[in-house]
Amino acid sequence: MKKTLFILSITLLAILFPGVTKGMPVAADNNSSENKKTLNLTIKGGRVNKKTPRSLILPPCLELGGNTLYIIDYVPSCTLQLVDETGNIFYETIIPEGTECWELPTDQLAGCELRLIIDDVCYYCIL
Repeated sequence: MKKTLFILSITLLAILFPGVTKGMPVAADNNSSENKKTLNLTIKGGRVNKKTPRSLILPPCLELGGNTLYIIDYVPSCTLQLVDETGNIFYETIIPEGTECWELPTDQLAGCELRLIIDDVCYYCIL
C-alpha cells in the first residue's frame, strides 16, 4: 500500500511540476566548435537478489568536451572522482548544487573512470 501511494504521489508530482524532472538547461554556446562526447553513466553495484526492487533513479546527463565536463541535467551537490587504470583516485572534488560545467585538471582522460557520487549512489563511466 505504501509503495503504491509513493509511486502515485511521484507520478502526480511529475505531471504537476514537469520542470522539476527535466533539469536545468545549459546555455548553448553557438561559437564553440569543440566536439562534445555524451557520457553514459552506470550505477555502481546492483541488486543483491531478485527480490530487491530495481531503482527508479535516472543517471545524470553529462557531456565531455576536452577537459570541460558539462552537466546537462540539474545535479545536487555531489562528489566527482577520477580514477586511473590501477584503481587509484587521482582527483576528487565536491561539485556545488546547480553547477552547469566543471573544468577537469587534465584532458588526458582516456581509460580513466569518472565517478559521480550523489548521496549514497555512485554513477560511473570509463572515459
